[in-house]
Amino acid sequence: ILARERWQPEQSIIHEFKTKFGSKVYCVEVSSHLLNNIENRLEMLSRKNYPQNMVDYFFEQSQFAKERRIDCIDESYRNKSIVVGNPRFSKVKLNIESVYQKYNIDKGKEQILFWGVINTTRDVAFKALKILAEKKKDTHQIYYKCYPGETYNSKFVNQFNPFIVDGVQVVYDENDIFDIANICGTHIGQVCSVFNFGFFFNKKIVNLDSVCNASERLND
Repeated sequence: ILARERWQPEQSIIHEFKTKFGSKVYCVEVSSHLLNNIENRLEMLSRKNYPQNMVDYFFEQSQFAKERRIDCIDESYRNKSIVVGNPRFSKVKLNIESVYQKYNIDKGKEQILFWGVINTTRDVAFKALKILAEKKKDTHQIYYKCYPGETYNSKFVNQFNPFIVDGVQVVYDENDIFDIANICGTHIGQVCSVFNFGFFFNKKIVNLDSVCNASERLND
């Protein structure tokens, strides 16, 4: 069971387990597919390419999201997609105090969680993050939650270590995300499954589409 079938090292893992072991390969859909656009269609069509086409089944978060993905590719995908909900939120265990220490969180300031963007609106989203970081540097601490693999992907690796936005701390460890999401009073991101964290912890949610205009840019 893996995720992000279009990236390395997952593509090599798919190849190895299918060719060496003859295993079944399942892919977890890490994002909720809510809006269809050209970028999403290209991503779905890439699943017909090798080695993505060796994935046996995809675990989907909702029937609605499954239907949107089928719209992007064709009816043959229906039998490869299994709706399982989002079990990640079934049993949440928090370790708040250790995360406060790990990230040097100042309880006298407010915290903002900015969710990573890796689509074609990334440049606009980063401009917004830079402006936010400059305006709120004295009153807030801002955390950027990167995608797993984003920090060593060839397209983005030069933007990390150090992070290109001064004053923003990157959350590299996936195990810390529930605690960070709970600590941060405001969540900023594009409409997708990352908003589940804001809903779960009853946080203020800010939709990046107001500046990114994803519905148009992803069709450019």
